[in-house]
Formats: sequence, C-alpha cells, structure tokens
Amino acid sequence: MAYVNVKDWSVEQVMYWLKGLDNVILQYQAVFLNNGVKGHQLLNFRADDLDNLGIKKLGHQEIILEAVEHLRHFHYELDKENLQMLALKLSCTANSLYKELLLIDEKCDSLKTQVMSDVHNIIAAAKPLVLWLDRAPFTGDKDYIDSKRDLLSLSFEMAYIAHRGVFSENPVPTIKKICDKFAKIADHIIQEVCDPMILQPASLDLAKLKKKEQELGFYIMPNYHPIHQIVDIKFGSPAHGSSKIEEGDEIVQVNYQTVVGWQAKKVMLLLQEVSPEIVLTLKKRPRHSKVYGQIYMKPYRLPSRKRSTEQWSKWTENLPSPRLLPMDLPHIKIIQSEEEIHNVEAELSSSDSEPPDSPLEGNFRMYPVKPRPILQRRNTITGTTPTNKRPTTSIEEPTSKTFSISGGRAHELPLTEDKIEKNTEPVERSLEQFSDDQASGVGA
Repeated sequence: MAYVNVKDWSVEQVMYWLKGLDNVILQYQAVFLNNGVKGHQLLNFRADDLDNLGIKKLGHQEIILEAVEHLRHFHYELDKENLQMLALKLSCTANSLYKELLLIDEKCDSLKTQVMSDVHNIIAAAKPLVLWLDRAPFTGDKDYIDSKRDLLSLSFEMAYIAHRGVFSENPVPTIKKICDKFAKIADHIIQEVCDPMILQPASLDLAKLKKKEQELGFYIMPNYHPIHQIVDIKFGSPAHGSSKIEEGDEIVQVNYQTVVGWQAKKVMLLLQEVSPEIVLTLKKRPRHSKVYGQIYMKPYRLPSRKRSTEQWSKWTENLPSPRLLPMDLPHIKIIQSEEEIHNVEAELSSSDSEPPDSPLEGNFRMYPVKPRPILQRRNTITGTTPTNKRPTTSIEEPTSKTFSISGGRAHELPLTEDKIEKNTEPVERSLEQFSDDQASGVGA
C-alpha cells in the first residue's frame, strides 16, 4: 500500500508541485524558493501568509489556497474519509443552519451573509457524499441511488433559492425545510444502513503500466475541481490489462510526483511526457463488503540500533537496558530447639503428599494429584431376575438330604425313594405354577 506524506516535502518538491497549477502561478516560484517554503508550511497556508510573501492579487490567492485545501484534505482526511463520516458532516452542517433559521423571522425577504455562507458549506458537504454514492460498489443498491438523487435535487433547489436572494418567495422557510430533508437523509445513512462498506475508508494502491503506442487506454473525467478520476477504459489497452486500475479511481501521483490540486491538462501532459513505464498511485474506494478490508494506516518509524544515539523519543532517552542486579540480603539466624527440629522432621517424613523442596530430588509427582470422584451407586429398581439369566435349579439337590433338629442341633438323615418322590412333588407344582403365571403375564 502506498503512502504520501506532504508534511515531509522539501523546498524542491514544493516548487515542482507549483508547476502543475495555473500558468499565472509560475511567476511566484522564486518567492517560494527564496522563503524556503516546505511541506508543513504549505499545509498551513492562509491568505495572510500569501500577503506576507508578496502575492497580493485575490484571484491568484484563490488558486493557490484552493489547491492547498485539496492537498490538506488529502493529507489529513484520507484515513478518515468514509461514507458514514461524510454523512455525519452533512448532518451537522444541515442541523446547524436549521437551528439558526429558527431564530430568524420567516417573513424576512433577504438572507444574511452568514446564512449564505452556511448554504455554501452544506452544498460543499453534500458534494463528496454524492461522489461516493456515484461510484461502485454503491451504484448497484436502490437505497444508495435514491439517496444520491435526493441529495442532488435538494442541492440544486437550495442553491437556486439562495442565489435569487430578494427575488425568491419565502426563502427562509424554504431553506429551513431543505435543511431538515438534508439532515434526515444523512441520519438515514448513519443510523439505518447496515452495510459494512459505509465504514471502510479509501485506500492508496500502486499500479504499473507500459505504454502501448503512446497511449494508456483511459481518460480523465473533465471536472471543475482538481480531482483526476479515471473513466472510459479501452478494451485491450494497458489499463484494461492491469488488474489494479478500475473506473472511478483517482490519480494521486504519476511516477511518485503528487498531482493533487493540479489541472487536468497538466496531468495529461505529464502522462505523455514520462517514460514508457509509468507508476500510478491511485486512490481507491472500497470494493468489498468485508468489515476488515483494506483499512488505510499511516506507517510509523521503528527505532533501530543504528539510530540509537538520536533522540527518537523523549520517554526512552538514555534508558539503560534491563539486567539482573545482585541483592545483598542480611544473614538471618534462626534458633530452634532440638524437640522442634525433631517434630518437623517427623512431619516431613510422614507426609507423602507434599512435594520435595527440589523437583529433581526423589521420584515425586510434578503436578497435583487429580481428585477422584466418589463412587455412587445408581438407584435401580429391584425385582425378580429374568429366567434366561437365572441358573437352572436342580430338583435333586434340595431333596437329596434332609435334616432333623433335636436339642438345638441339625442332624442329617438318610432319605428313601418314597420320601424323595414326596419332596419333589411340591417343587414340580411350584415350577408349573410359575410357568403358568409367567405365560399369563406376557399375554397381558
């Protein structure tokens, strides 16, 4: 991403920038050279400064101050210029004039000079907003198209009424209504539009081109303001083959020479005179709907070891590098009795959970023991065991032996075949009854 820093311009760069203005300004190059005007002084120029330099003609002052204003706006507002910020400026100026007109009698036929100046500020704030809405990617949305159409119609109506002056009917209430409409359109863009592209600022990008038969394949839109916008890219031209040049981009530099504030014909002459390979610095509008897209950020200088002797920051001047310093602690003598020492040794030997003083001594864990959860029994419903999992009962086992109790003791008695047959009958009956009950339960 490219970066243009007007503040660091030298006297020679300021002189070369003046060549791109109107031809009547060329006579003042020697004045700028003799006074050593640099970039930071050029950005702060006012009408009084030009008077002190010997530039007395108002028309010449207006040409220089207008170009400086465009240069100042480009230098300071590039990283802040987005659709939401432009709408916010328009809303503030419109609301300011609306509240001012509330204090003026509506039957007044003439407008004050301050009101005329505020009308000019509103139209000047609406122009860049319309320019943003007139380019991609905002040209495909109906909401943006309607907002652009309304802003243009309101601007023409306000300018017409203000210029007519005393010949217009009821200028104060009409201008007040137009200010209210301006504020509503701007507030709609700020508060109700959910498109993340309104937050993305413009960015700078470099594009390299090679001339083909002394042409680049694009035109610069004729404009009263020194804004060099690319239009009508020819098919098959070098500009068409470059993926970084699109219609609507603004030319900021030609071979690293800043042309902001120049006349369009001077820019075209510079494009024709330069070598076949051209490097263009372009100001591009956002082209995608990602929130974190090409966000313009000014680069900053990092301190290096080679420049450590320079005072690059007042906070880090002559600061030593951090290092460890030895600390002399007083010797503390601890007196303990033999019984206390013996008790402490016994506690250390008996406690197995405490780790040793050194992690390298002994085979101990280097991490705390993970507590195990307490085992809990599940709440289950007890019942009869299924017959397929219950072992089969032998009829002979319970009937093979009988016992007689006499004197509190059990004695084993031998069984005969008659007794065995009698003992097995109740068991067989119980089994048949169990099978019948189970069959009836399954059927139910």
